[in-house]
Order: sequence, then structure tokens, then C-alpha cells
Amino acid sequence: MTLRVAIKPTKNNGRNSRGFTLIEILIVMGLIAFIILMGVRKLQNPNTTLKQAVKQIATMSRELHVRSKLSGVTFRLAFEMNGKKSADRVWVEASTQKITFPSEKELKEKRDRRSDPEKDKSLFSIDKRIGSHGVRELPSNLKIRRIEYAQLENAVSGGMGYVHYLPEGVVEEAAIHIATEDDALKWTIAIHPLTGRVDLVNGDVPLKEFKEQ
Repeated sequence: MTLRVAIKPTKNNGRNSRGFTLIEILIVMGLIAFIILMGVRKLQNPNTTLKQAVKQIATMSRELHVRSKLSGVTFRLAFEMNGKKSADRVWVEASTQKITFPSEKELKEKRDRRSDPEKDKSLFSIDKRIGSHGVRELPSNLKIRRIEYAQLENAVSGGMGYVHYLPEGVVEEAAIHIATEDDALKWTIAIHPLTGRVDLVNGDVPLKEFKEQ
């Protein structure tokens, strides 16, 4: 007697039990393509590059305050404001000599480039340890509009400007105003004198408003 067993095929409704359906694969591929596209757009957005450049200046200021106290070295953040002639530049300088905050007259001499360059070089030299590229050139459409100082009546709006960091932990109280060339985007970096705290805010905010907070 022969025993026969009938095996019925199972229904999988179009699904392969060992993998994904074609629709599921297409959905996943679509999601991956969307994420990549968003990432590329973010990297290509010029505003992202500009904001990053502004944040780097704020980060350099925080680092200079800490490094000055730890090393006993006076630092200053140097800003070269070239207007429409060429790109603005930023770099760090250091001095082992005792330095006091410059007067308005001294700042004017430096700004107009009439001071003795050899004398100034003997006090400060470029320090490449912070902002590792030495002299940093800002994006061409990003401009340092002016630098306000608490101890000076007038802001510096051209030529050279400096913010000093002393080993005693004191920082020159200042507000650095940065904007795109068409003034569509504006930022203010405010530096507090005793704590070295740095506030980075959107918009052109006067220094006196930070002092009132």
C-alpha cells in the first residue's frame, strides 16, 4: 500500500520571506537619497560658511582668555578691516612683556598705520598655536564693520583693531560687529572684561546693551 502526502504551496502575498519587497527597498533608498540631499544642501549653503567663520572668532576669544591666564602671556586678537579693497583678516598675537590696554590715541596710530612698526613688532608677534592657520582670511563677503571698546568713545571701523587678553584674567571689554557685505546678515560678538565670557548674538547690538544686562 502506497501512502501519498499532498503538500500545498504556501501563499506569501508577493513577499519573499527571506528579504524585503521591492516597494520597501525603494522606500529605504528614497529616504537615504533625501538625507544625503539635505546634507549636501547644508554644506553648499553660503550662510553656513559665514556663520562658521563668525563662531570661530568667538571660540578664539574664549581660548585666548584661558590660555593667557594659564601661560602668563598677554595675547591680543588682531583684526584687519580692509573695507571693499580686499578680504578682512584675523590673527592672534602674543607678548611676554607687561602690557596695558591701549589709549584712544595709540589705537588711532595703529589704525592709521603711522606707529613705528619695528617697535610694535618687538612687543607682539603672530602666534599660530590658536587658530592654527596663523593669519585667517575671512570669506570675501563677510566684513568686520566696527569694534566698540568700553574705555573709548569712538568705535574702530577701519584699519587695525585689537582685543587684548591679560594674564591677570582681564579682557578688554569690546563688541565686534560683523556683517555680510550687503548687511543682510549681522552678528555681534560681545566680550566681558572680568569673566572673559563671549556672547554671540544675531543682529547689530551696541556694547552698552550688553553692559546693561
